Amino acid sequence: KRLRYALEGPALDGKGGWRDLRIDRLQPAEIGAWRKRLPERSAYGIVKSLRQVLHYAVRAKLLDENPASLISNPEPKRGEVPTFALDELDLIAGEMLQRFRVIPIFASLTGLRPCEWIALERRDVDLKAGTVAVRREYVDGKVKLYGKTSRSLRVVPLPQRAADALREHPTRLDTPLLFPAKRGGHIDLQAFRWREWDPAIKAAKIPKRVPYAMRHTYASMSIAAGVNLFEVARFMGTSVAMIEKTYGHLLPDALDRTRSALDSFIATQDEVRDQSANGSELHQSNNGS
Repeated sequence: KRLRYALEGPALDGKGGWRDLRIDRLQPAEIGAWRKRLPERSAYGIVKSLRQVLHYAVRAKLLDENPASLISNPEPKRGEVPTFALDELDLIAGEMLQRFRVIPIFASLTGLRPCEWIALERRDVDLKAGTVAVRREYVDGKVKLYGKTSRSLRVVPLPQRAADALREHPTRLDTPLLFPAKRGGHIDLQAFRWREWDPAIKAAKIPKRVPYAMRHTYASMSIAAGVNLFEVARFMGTSVAMIEKTYGHLLPDALDRTRSALDSFIATQDEVRDQSANGSELHQSNNGS
């Protein structure tokens, strides 16, 4: 479905499309020229989708090689996603309906993807142990279980502030979901965004940001707290390379915080050096006497 959405217009029906062309007649030069006509912001993703489709054609022995892999498809530089401060999350939560009020704090302090916290069930949360088990996702209207070898299958720590918020979260007996929609089913992320999220952001007078910014907030806070990148990647169900590439941006106070940390470290080193020098002078004086 996603591949069809990515390619239906640009590759098949758009300008220079190939709906009536056999795939074994696709030439790299034609694909390269076609890529240049694509919108700059979406060209990388569209060509990536085309490569995926043609790669399957190679595996199915419909092609000898993938012509889309023979052209350059540079990935655009990712822009930094603004993160939230804790007081901003509290303001957003205060503007939401009670059944959604815990989501900003919970999602920002656990780092779950929207498709993961939407799929959470109450049994996945252990308040006593302070953990959340991530076992499934909700995508395209369906629940998908993570396999045993999936990096996304994981257990993440539940910070005390998020646990306290969950203890005040209303429980519904007609559904096992932790964050159910009005009728007890799964939240539709798009509907949640325009009905709840965007109005709450606006009412809180906070610059507009997407729900995924909560995951970025978790990454930035974890890095700022000194959690090593390997652990951040494990808890987010991703790779260290992706953390550095996508989530490694700095919190707004990073310059001041780093400067203060360095100043403190240097001051400590100076103090140790002075104590060592004074001790040496005292030793020499005692020997001289």
